[in-house]
Amino acid sequence: MTTMNTASNSASNAERNAAPGGGSEAATNGAAGPPVPRDFEGRVAVVIGGASGMGRATAALFAARGARVSLSDLDATRGAAVAAELTDAGADVIFSAADIRSPSDLERLAARTVEAFGRVDALFLSAGRVEAELGPMLELYLQGPANCVAAFAPQLAESDAPSITFTGSTSGLRAHPGAPWYAAAKSGLVGMTRTLALDLAKQGIRVNAVCPSGVDTPMLRATLRGSTEEIEAKLAEQAARKPLRRWVGAEDVANAAVFLASSQASMITGVSLPVDGGESL
Repeated sequence: MTTMNTASNSASNAERNAAPGGGSEAATNGAAGPPVPRDFEGRVAVVIGGASGMGRATAALFAARGARVSLSDLDATRGAAVAAELTDAGADVIFSAADIRSPSDLERLAARTVEAFGRVDALFLSAGRVEAELGPMLELYLQGPANCVAAFAPQLAESDAPSITFTGSTSGLRAHPGAPWYAAAKSGLVGMTRTLALDLAKQGIRVNAVCPSGVDTPMLRATLRGSTEEIEAKLAEQAARKPLRRWVGAEDVANAAVFLASSQASMITGVSLPVDGGESL
């Protein structure tokens, strides 16, 4: 599964920019940017929904910063391909197909992760897809995260710096016309984030959410009609109306998600962080 919240001025920008070590072009050790901190050395990050878009970009950034990555997605073909690409670039990555709606799938994912890497330190959830009805939307965006927490909380509790980061949406923070079921699910996820932050604090587990606005990933582009040139023009027109005059990129979401999982955010929990270039102001 890949997310409904969709990535930057090119549909596969983050995927094209994958660099040796699993990072994006902006986070390599070359002239494109400053050195990447290896602050996740010895850590294990689980990325669910990692076959494309925000999940893929986040898996790549975790790997670039030294984490071993357990990647999962419902799309076994694409997920395995991403894991192979990151492995070929020098990262330590395993892939397991799993459906977040299936507790047994997630229990197997947790067990395989611990078998392969011995621990779990960070869980990032970016799985989802467009659904037309309320029931399936709630199953994906509320029951799915609940299943993930149930499967991974025991392993996370063994870490000395555990964290869970959900992918929310600005639709869960303010009203947007035309997507009431999505807004209901994402609003529920914001409440779940706050309450879990309190409930899991006694185990030292921090719980946060990144809340992007529209992200220009292939999923978003699939909802637009027209030729490639027409779609690019529509996206450029919409970007011109945004406060920072550009779309949120998958790499922007990855940067926020990895920050929330890092030691720099060790006193941040229960937060639903807008990653929207000021659109929710």
